[in-house]
Order: sequence, then C-alpha cells, then structure tokens
Amino acid sequence: MIIWLIVLIVGGGYILSRMISSSIESASVSEMTAKNFKSLFTDMANVEKQKTRNLLLRKKIGNEKGEFITERDVSKLISEIGTIAGQSDVKIKGFYPSVNTRTRPLAKLEMKIPFECRFEQFVRFLGQLRNANILVQPSSMKVNLKDQNSSDLEVQIVLSAYLIDATPEKASPMKTIAGAQ
Repeated sequence: MIIWLIVLIVGGGYILSRMISSSIESASVSEMTAKNFKSLFTDMANVEKQKTRNLLLRKKIGNEKGEFITERDVSKLISEIGTIAGQSDVKIKGFYPSVNTRTRPLAKLEMKIPFECRFEQFVRFLGQLRNANILVQPSSMKVNLKDQNSSDLEVQIVLSAYLIDATPEKASPMKTIAGAQ
C-alpha cells in the first residue's frame, strides 16, 4: 500500500510536471508563431509600400509598364537599348555605363551612348525609349551634324535608369561599371 502511494505520488508529480511544461512549450510556440506572423505582415506591408513607391516613380518617369533594374542587370539594359537602336536604324558606337550612388531616392545608372543616325531615326529612337521594357530617360543630349553637306547626325546621349537594389551612399565618386569614359 505504501508502494502504491509512492507510485501514485511520483506518477501524479510526473504527470503534473508534464502538463506544466507542456503549457510552457505551447506558450513559447504561440509566441513564436505570433512573432512570425508579425514579421510576415510587416514584410507584406513593406512590399506594398515598395510597389506604391515604384508605381509613383514610373509615373514620374512617364513609363508605367517599365521595370526597374539592379546593378546585375546592366547587360539586360544594354541589350534593350541595342534592340531599340536596331529597330530605329541608329548606329551605336559604344556603351559607357557608370553608377551614381549619390542620387535619391534610388541610385542611378547613367549610360553614355554615342551614335550616328538621321534626324527621323533619332526621333524614332527617343520615342521607342519612352516605351521600353526597362525604365530609362535621357538626362543629357548633344547633337551635331556629322558633316555640313550631310543630314547625318552625331549624337551623344546620357540615359538614366534607377537601380532598385543599389544602396545610395552619402558622397563618393561615380563608379565605372564597364568601358572608359
């Protein structure tokens, strides 16, 4: 009988301790779940804010369907501009990209592009750039006649594209990605 009493007390104590530790583990699991959901909802809110911010930037640039690029997508941008140049019969002499991380709200890729064309080809090129798949806009242009007796133009244009994953810096010289300036 004493043995049964000892077994009952030890068994009851064991069962009681399991119930208490189980409720503690349940509480910690619930807390972790709540933290994970809070983190998830915060991330979702940040994504929505980024979508809204990107849409506003697209509207400001004038191309609501275009996409922003990353520093790793420079070749994609060069390909896009090359395709547009080919469709417009523009003869590109080279691409000279550099990243300006001092711009706000996003870092900016500036692409210097010298090329030759006729006036109507130049106008067509600019029109197609406006509807490109990647958001670009001319930030400066220099246009000269190639020859006084010809209607061919020598153009140097600087196109700007905003980079979504480059971290803007306080103040630093522009980094050259490819090519010589």
